[in-house]
Amino acid sequence: MTEIQNSSEQEKWIFSLTLPSSSSSKSDGVSGQNQQRSVELVTIQNGDSGPVDTNSRNTQNKDGRDEPQSSSTTTGQASEQSLSSSSSSTGIAGGATKFSETKSLLDSEIDKFEGVDDIKEDGICQDDDSSKSCWKFYSSVHGLTLESSTLLRLSYRPAWQSIPEFTKSKRQRALYKALAYCCGRPVLPGDEQIWEVYTTKDIYKTEKLKTTIRGMGSCQSLRVYLNPLGADTDLNNMTTPREFQASLDLHQQRANGQEENSWTRFTEPGDSLPDGNEYIVLTFAVPLEAKLCGHNHDPPILWKVDIPPHRSVGNSMTLDTITVLDGSVDLSEPATAVYVEGYQSWSFTGSVWKGEPQPTSAMPNLFSGAFNLGGCLPMTPTTVLPASACQTNMLCNPEIFQSSKLPPKSSKKLRYKSDFFACVTTARDGIIDEYGGPALVCGWLSQHKQFGVVSIDDRLQNITMHATHDAIVNSHVSTDWAYAQLITPHRYDEEPMVHYLHATAAYNQAEPLQNGPLLTGWCSWYHYYENITEENLRSNFTRLATMKNQVPTNMAMVDDGYMTAWGDWDSLKPGKFTTMDVVSGDIASSSMKPGLWMAPFTADKHSKIAKNHPEWIIKNKKGYPANSSNCGKFFYGLDATNPKVREHVFNSIRKAVKDWGFQVLKIDFLYAACLEGNGKYDMSMTRAEAMHLALQTIREAAGPNVFLIGCGCPMASGIGYIDGMRVSADTGPTWYPELPLPWWDNGTLPSLRGMIRNSMSRAPMGHRWWQNDPDCLLLGESTKLTNEEVASAASIIAMTCGMLLVSDDLTKVSQDRVNILSRIFPMTGVSGVVLDLHTTKDKGMPSLIRLWCTDRYRHLERFRSSDSFLQSLEEEDFSAEATYFGKKSAFAHSKAFNAHQRTRSCIHVAKGMGTWTMISLSNWSDQPKYMQIPRLAIYSPPETGWEAHDDVDFLKSVDEKQDETESVGGYHVFSTWSGRYKHLSLKGTNSNDPYPIARKLHAHETEIFHIRKVTPTKPQYVGSDIHFSCGHEVLSFDSSSSSSSKENRVMICLKTELKRTGHVYLFLPIVDASHVKVTMAGKATDWSVICSVPDGIENNPISHCCGRIIRLTVIVNADKSEKDGEIVVDY
Repeated sequence: MTEIQNSSEQEKWIFSLTLPSSSSSKSDGVSGQNQQRSVELVTIQNGDSGPVDTNSRNTQNKDGRDEPQSSSTTTGQASEQSLSSSSSSTGIAGGATKFSETKSLLDSEIDKFEGVDDIKEDGICQDDDSSKSCWKFYSSVHGLTLESSTLLRLSYRPAWQSIPEFTKSKRQRALYKALAYCCGRPVLPGDEQIWEVYTTKDIYKTEKLKTTIRGMGSCQSLRVYLNPLGADTDLNNMTTPREFQASLDLHQQRANGQEENSWTRFTEPGDSLPDGNEYIVLTFAVPLEAKLCGHNHDPPILWKVDIPPHRSVGNSMTLDTITVLDGSVDLSEPATAVYVEGYQSWSFTGSVWKGEPQPTSAMPNLFSGAFNLGGCLPMTPTTVLPASACQTNMLCNPEIFQSSKLPPKSSKKLRYKSDFFACVTTARDGIIDEYGGPALVCGWLSQHKQFGVVSIDDRLQNITMHATHDAIVNSHVSTDWAYAQLITPHRYDEEPMVHYLHATAAYNQAEPLQNGPLLTGWCSWYHYYENITEENLRSNFTRLATMKNQVPTNMAMVDDGYMTAWGDWDSLKPGKFTTMDVVSGDIASSSMKPGLWMAPFTADKHSKIAKNHPEWIIKNKKGYPANSSNCGKFFYGLDATNPKVREHVFNSIRKAVKDWGFQVLKIDFLYAACLEGNGKYDMSMTRAEAMHLALQTIREAAGPNVFLIGCGCPMASGIGYIDGMRVSADTGPTWYPELPLPWWDNGTLPSLRGMIRNSMSRAPMGHRWWQNDPDCLLLGESTKLTNEEVASAASIIAMTCGMLLVSDDLTKVSQDRVNILSRIFPMTGVSGVVLDLHTTKDKGMPSLIRLWCTDRYRHLERFRSSDSFLQSLEEEDFSAEATYFGKKSAFAHSKAFNAHQRTRSCIHVAKGMGTWTMISLSNWSDQPKYMQIPRLAIYSPPETGWEAHDDVDFLKSVDEKQDETESVGGYHVFSTWSGRYKHLSLKGTNSNDPYPIARKLHAHETEIFHIRKVTPTKPQYVGSDIHFSCGHEVLSFDSSSSSSSKENRVMICLKTELKRTGHVYLFLPIVDASHVKVTMAGKATDWSVICSVPDGIENNPISHCCGRIIRLTVIVNADKSEKDGEIVVDY
């Protein structure tokens, strides 16, 4: 499309809202023709003048958090202020560069569209393609567009048709109709489904405001008033039949009673509307904060809908769906993949290649439907109501309505469905994500009001966004803020979704890794399942304490099996448990945090709670208990809209924390609180509101300091409430689901493959929304997992830095499996970047994850000189360093986000260790396969120009970058699990190879490669088989040399908190190794030369060698003996 020019050559419009067309006057020069008018928000492209100084425009509150300067604006609250034409400023300090500053050209006047003369001509465009859309969102940099053909679409039905008394049984209704016909009574009409479509013709007026959105800061906003819902329409078919009036009144009375209690209703910043307003209000907002827009990206567009209760319709309708976007995206390049987010912890999440089917569960809905049922697509309408098209004010009958006007029935195979948000990407060469093309991220900032779902066609062009309400309208209805951002190419900051993830974290006030240490622990489930007792638990706690200097754990979780039934949480199994405070005390005495599993919104069929309170159970439309799906058994979901249920849950949680003393709670099957079904206490509350209320109840009962782990939890609902979130289905003792379960399942069945897939696909959420929980690492020989599969699981957990829980009897695990575990202890605290998350074609299974290590910052020295470090030594807290760096790398709204530093994926190592890249490479196929690492992945951040805040270098071609960054000596490449070394030269015959590193991997095998530049004149620490990072295990590294080779020395001190035995690999800049002497803890130790390192000038490594790689045996006794862990190499 052509760009619309504004008053300045620098100005480019970013958002355009089409206004109602009108006949032009003769003065317009287009006599007798219709013109299309528009209201626009624009951006200004400034020149380069240095980085944005966020402190120059922000003040700090008493908590130390930044707040935008604004009159009467505080964190967590919204303010609205009319913008005058003279004050349409950006709110950003002048001279901010390379950031598209946003401003509004609108003034504070209110435009009422009551006639031609009242329409303000903000912009005029002829009847061309622009008239086909109601609004457009435009990237001012690369011409990317997102447009919507409607402003709003509402799907609703008469309220009486949604109440249980009407829906309980189709058979009963059919019988009633037959009897009514025989007796001459009026027959009830069939189910209605009315669509009311709003376009620009329905705009009543607009209003320009300045608003503040929590976490997003100051925004320029446009408020659009639409004609009231069902205005002047024939409402005869909405009238409640006499048979159901009393029942409907009862449901409305319950809702009114709930509304009086502010604890059960949620108001978000921006929900308030002017008193007496009867119009539907659509609010668009563009943030003014540079830090939310990323590196040269335009800001996102935010919008929400507010619907006041109508005087004649509001109390007699059920609002099913609010469609906030129905349009298309143009990324200027063909889209190649879409990232789909699953509903809850166990649901499939990952990227799907264009045209490929979206992976789904292989189980029938009876067994898995509730696991994956979040937001829903609208039902096919029986009536379509264009809000302003029918001048007769009559409902349009679809039988006489033109077929082209009715929405076509969509095929599930031809559409992708994503809960909460989605990301459409263009892969270009399809190498790694950060070099990809343009992208679109769209979703919602929260999931407090409705479950949102994004639907995209198989061409990845047509997009709809639906908020599933499915509740009786009893009062004001508001949606969560919708979000869309067009991401320009080559500026992904490693991950195209990063700015959206930060925005949602800020809006929901997430504080990842701030509530307690990075959890590493033990769980009883996979070893004992439900067969736990005080005795066998106590014996495991004792064993864990004795193994602390080898496999340190800071938490032990008592899983399912202590209670007589789900729901009866204080009824302990007789003969196996006396009181749970004894168990909690046993864990605490072993220097671990006590953890307890609970599923407070569930109840077994035979439980006392289900028998005594059947009214607490959510019912489906037929009046039967709602299907909760099968986790090995069927169970009931307890209704979170019922205040008695919430009281029961509150007391159960409070007892576990206050009376029993548990400090970590794993809350499972959380989706059971909001099962689909109309048999619930408050029918005016949406499923999302019920889930929000359930989590609020749990958090208030547990208190702010208890570490909450969510499992089976709707993902978006948990942001801000949950400290650790399960991001995958249960792991399993086999790679695929074990027979008789369908092995081809891509849904929620237990398997190691499913656990690994979601752990990688949801890695970007870790350290931003919460601490990711990938489920337990299974080591036991009783599993059917190969060593390669166990090492792969360990690699993914370590590279993404999720919670590390084991669930075996560690005294019965083989030494090979214990070695795998010990090599990822302790965790690093930082999370790697999945490089091919959006380019993988393997059913959502990425194969590349990158971390980088460096000694160029002083963060490690600061930690080791802090009081917290000294305290951790006294308390033998071996996760203290990981916790420290986890908190530093985690999202915090008070921090200024700098994508250039990439601190989230940076492991800080001891001085002298240098800088290098870590990449995990995986083969997820069922056969051995040659896997490759692309050249673009091996460069560490300083080589890409990020440290200098210079994106120009990052955008250079591979050949340009190679000429500037390749050292004469090439690269060391060390493989963690195999202990293999290879020298890599990117000169000569390898100069044009886009995949310079290749390795044949076994089925389901992962290898971690360490790639660092050769320094021909200096010794280097190349790697080890002690820790997967090949650097975290080093306390200090010092090398000295002089003109006399006899005085050359390398001194390495390994950390001595944990017992370790293994090998260290060093590069020595020598040709003759006959004079090398190596000691370990003051005693000679075994060592050997494993290869020579060429200097890279010639291809003859024998005659042109710049050094040798030696391998030496190391032992760390962790007994506080003198010189323990000290390595000295003289050469």
